[in-house]
Amino acid sequence: MDADGRRWRCRSWLESEFNAFCIKFKKVVELAWNNQLILIPPDGSDPSADISDEVYKEFISVRNVPAHARCGLEIALVPFGNTSTAHALIEAVKLAEPSGHQFHSFQLRLTDEDVDFDRTIDEIGHSHYQITAAHEVGHWLGAPVSITDSGRYFNHVDAASCAADAHHERNADCEYGRTLSKRLAIMGLGTLATEYEARPWVTRAQRHTRVLFGWTVVHRLPFEWGKIPVSARQKRLIK
Repeated sequence: MDADGRRWRCRSWLESEFNAFCIKFKKVVELAWNNQLILIPPDGSDPSADISDEVYKEFISVRNVPAHARCGLEIALVPFGNTSTAHALIEAVKLAEPSGHQFHSFQLRLTDEDVDFDRTIDEIGHSHYQITAAHEVGHWLGAPVSITDSGRYFNHVDAASCAADAHHERNADCEYGRTLSKRLAIMGLGTLATEYEARPWVTRAQRHTRVLFGWTVVHRLPFEWGKIPVSARQKRLIK
């Protein structure tokens, strides 16, 4: 049964099929989320974002490269039933016949089709391409609480603003982005990691450092092109 309550005919996986699926699942999800976002710590110039020299140094790797952390995701698949160490629990079903990506997957259930690109046409006729598995894994990147707690899920890119509408229905089209730039996001209908997708890493950086404010999110390209300057604080600490 998919997210819309529709029943689909499935069959058992062959061991070789499931092994191939697991390998591809890990590869495509990590590729989708990794190597896009860079987190810049506050440099202490703002009194409301105080950070000690000791903590700031943790983000310095090379003298002439700005202090930073790369937002990365690494997936480790654990045997079924070993839920004591699992951070997510997702069923993977093998459809008896191809659905043409018509099976409406969700964070608890994927199909063998979800590790390939899917094309979606939005309400105004724009085409968007996305790997469903990467989007659904994104829902598990929310609050670090029990996997049985629905409060852990990371919502769609515009879910919060859409919820303000009294007539809003969960998973309605507007949740996937009210603007084209938001629809391009992983938690919209696309593949782009935006400032919204960085929130799970910002939250973890805040918990790790106890520095709650002043974090900056930039995309990898301007960072690697040298568009982000080395702070005066870093120059002082690393002479």
